[in-house]
Amino acid sequence: SVLNCAGSLKRSEPDMDEAAILMRAINDMNAPKWVSQDKPLYAALLGDLFPGLELPDPDYGVLEKCIKEVLLDFKLQPTDHAVHKVIHTYETKITRHGNMLVGASLGGKSTAWKVLAETKTRLCKRSVAGYDKVMYYILNPKSITMDELYGAYDLTTMEWTDGVFSTLMRQACQDEKPDEKWIVLDGPVDTLWIESMNTVLDDNKVLTLINGDRISMPPQVSLLFEVEDLSVASPATVSRAGMVYFDVHDLGWMPYSTSWLENLGAARPTEFTAERLAEMADLFQKWVPKVLKAKKGLSELVPISEINGVMSLCRLFECFGMDLKYDSFGDKASDILEKVFVFCLVWSLGGSVTEAGRGDMDASIRHVDSSVFPHGQSVYDYALWNLEKTAEFCLWEDRLPNPFKPGDLPFHKIIVPTVDTLRHGNIISTLVAQHHHVLLVGHTGTGKTVAAQQVLYGCNEDKSKWCSLVINLSAQTSSAMVQDIIEGRVEKRIKNKFGPPMNRRMVILVDDLNMPRKDLFGSQPPLELLRQWMDYECWYDRKKQTLRYIQDIQLLGAMGPPG
Repeated sequence: SVLNCAGSLKRSEPDMDEAAILMRAINDMNAPKWVSQDKPLYAALLGDLFPGLELPDPDYGVLEKCIKEVLLDFKLQPTDHAVHKVIHTYETKITRHGNMLVGASLGGKSTAWKVLAETKTRLCKRSVAGYDKVMYYILNPKSITMDELYGAYDLTTMEWTDGVFSTLMRQACQDEKPDEKWIVLDGPVDTLWIESMNTVLDDNKVLTLINGDRISMPPQVSLLFEVEDLSVASPATVSRAGMVYFDVHDLGWMPYSTSWLENLGAARPTEFTAERLAEMADLFQKWVPKVLKAKKGLSELVPISEINGVMSLCRLFECFGMDLKYDSFGDKASDILEKVFVFCLVWSLGGSVTEAGRGDMDASIRHVDSSVFPHGQSVYDYALWNLEKTAEFCLWEDRLPNPFKPGDLPFHKIIVPTVDTLRHGNIISTLVAQHHHVLLVGHTGTGKTVAAQQVLYGCNEDKSKWCSLVINLSAQTSSAMVQDIIEGRVEKRIKNKFGPPMNRRMVILVDDLNMPRKDLFGSQPPLELLRQWMDYECWYDRKKQTLRYIQDIQLLGAMGPPG
């Protein structure tokens, strides 16, 4: 692979010194793989191997300029890290026809290949030499069975049916246009399904199916694997693919918050002026780093990353603080803004902390600024009430109906309101009303399902806009069962797009998300199917191998501790 890369570099730059070409080829093949801690050691080894030789800096002027343009059009920040990762992906794709983007969620893997695809397409339209239009096909290989992935014989009729991946391969490989075709496999990599691709990933570039068909892969077709880790992948597979590692800590949460503030200013220019956005940027710097640092030592049933917590903070602010008329508060506008921000911070960054750690989180938040919340109770005990007028903190306990009247409900449906049901119901229903997915995590008997059902009752009161569906998962639930249940409640709108009847929006309560049985390598196919839908709003018809887009649905999940 290094020799192939060096050969292509020599052909593109015949006047470059051969030692420099070899050094750059080795660097292009290996630099994208390293974690940040290993980069200095790698640079030292490269220096020892080529003493006195400086690593030549490739000229990506046109490409880099277009990458930054695309990132801005995607409403993202053109940081050096983001640009370098797109270029790393570009360099790795030049040397290999099969590449793996490895790293934790929200590290920028999907963004990198989407930005690269759009960049190449734009440069092709501008008639820049060396760039072609990019088409891509997306599939989560763990959301379907092996037979549905590669194809199988019907044991009754002995009729062969192609799988989703083999269909995509045929479609891409038979297309004679010069456009690049990327097949993106976004899901866990394990030996159960990846071993059948070893002949595709090596120099043979042939997919052999069990019916004897051989699909040869032309130069314009390539494979991209988007995966969190390669802990259960075989060395034979890993050695055949190019690697680009995405470290979520290198990206950080600040680019996301900056982009979110810019989008907020564009969506609400009257309320969120440049001065108010600067105030909010200061609030991020004042509160978020210190609270994230305090949260590191606290236990969470489902640990969330820093950027995930900041995304939750931004979504909660959209629910509670986006529509307020801050100018009507006069001199108190800045104080009101900080109150709303910190309330959202408590239930985003601090919302996943277990009961045992909430006392420490309360102390940490008050340590940053003790004047925001009233004293006497925990920050979790205060509600932000009367937002349009005074936006003052009051105890959730004071908002309980007193006396409680069950009305005409039958006895078995009576839920006596408590502080927990009130505060959780308020936050969950507000998030659902703003079309956000919500996950409730807790031990058995803590009221997760009850809280979710109360939200569904509220949605069902407005039958012209909302409808609901409840799916209870178990150890025996398969991804096909989940898909059939959801498809049974949607109707065709146009072409391959489906949605709830009468253009309503459907909230799907998926209970016991942790229950589906894990396969040999730890994957849970029903969850992989739901993840594919959440990422791309589509999945595949299992009989026709065609894409189906499922619109206007959102998930309300409930689960016990993982494991």
